[in-house]
Amino acid sequence: GIKMSQRLGDSDPDGAKQAGGVGILMSLMILVALTIFAAMRIRWFGMIFTEDEAFLDLFEKTCVPFCVTLFLMNFSVAIERIPYSMGRTKEIFWMGLIASWCAQVPAVYFLTKYWRNDLFGLYCGMAVGYFVLML
Repeated sequence: GIKMSQRLGDSDPDGAKQAGGVGILMSLMILVALTIFAAMRIRWFGMIFTEDEAFLDLFEKTCVPFCVTLFLMNFSVAIERIPYSMGRTKEIFWMGLIASWCAQVPAVYFLTKYWRNDLFGLYCGMAVGYFVLML
């Protein structure tokens, strides 16, 4: 974000695009590695909250939607840094508000009410909301 802002201030839009692209690519690489690690050690993440074996077994079954949600949530934050570095905080606020209340909340509601009323449905609904935010 800082390099991008500096290059924009120097009237170097190509350099700003390059800095933004490098930042997004680095974020993407780190997130892929962290998501793979989380998928391989999903039970460890569950043990942060509880030692209950029944819950941990249930949490293991939600590995895919949990990891997709984890990835999309963090990647959406990385993408938000680009307009944020240009001072477009109001737009980021409105995009987050709309994605949350018009996509994520209804997706969680409908998926947990009409499809699966468990963590699997919850994480799938959350992933939908973060996906909409990234658009």
